[in-house]
Amino acid sequence: MTRHNQQPWRDVENAILKFLTQGIYLLLFAVTLVGFARHRMLARLEVAALFGVLAAVILLQGFTQVTGIVLPWAATAAALLILAQPCLLLRLVGHFRPIPRLWDLAALATVLATYAVVILAGQPLPRAAAILLVVAFVTIEGVAAVALAQAALAIRGIARRRLIAIAAGSALLAAIILVAGVQLQCRPRRRTLPRWRICWRWDRQWATTWAFRLRRGCAGRGSSRSSRSS
Repeated sequence: MTRHNQQPWRDVENAILKFLTQGIYLLLFAVTLVGFARHRMLARLEVAALFGVLAAVILLQGFTQVTGIVLPWAATAAALLILAQPCLLLRLVGHFRPIPRLWDLAALATVLATYAVVILAGQPLPRAAAILLVVAFVTIEGVAAVALAQAALAIRGIARRRLIAIAAGSALLAAIILVAGVQLQCRPRRRTLPRWRICWRWDRQWATTWAFRLRRGCAGRGSSRSSRSS
């Protein structure tokens, strides 16, 4: 089977995997929401909010894919929701181990500052603003992941395994965002092209834009043409 024939099957496999992972995540959010409805506790509310921010991003993406309607505020709303996730995770850590008050205040101030950057900078974000958001996200998420791992070492039983799983997932998410930021920083600067329509895809790496792919393709075509003419 040639690569050309294998590509449709890979697309189908990726679509199925994406559907399953997002479906499981939405199911977990529904479970946490029902749990909070039955037991009105602050800890359950924070757990439901932690799953809810990313569930809302999945629903926004699904709405666009099903209806074909691109909401003008969807990219900004998704960015704001994702940036709240590290702060909510740090709040959740406080139920398992003491968290300095300064950490909570610093995380809240950082999230509010990133919100101001997203709202004022607009879409698509400038490179400097995007790198600033990556640094803020990775810092808070990394601190929360380490704190969760430390809390897991102090307890035993199924709660320990759950905390280790949450800490590992948080660390992987921070690593993915960090790699995306490094790739963004390492990209060579290009001349500004005419207005391209930016389509955000909140897929595996959360923040990859088709605009950079278009720029790379146009730059490659331009260099090939210049080499041929020379």
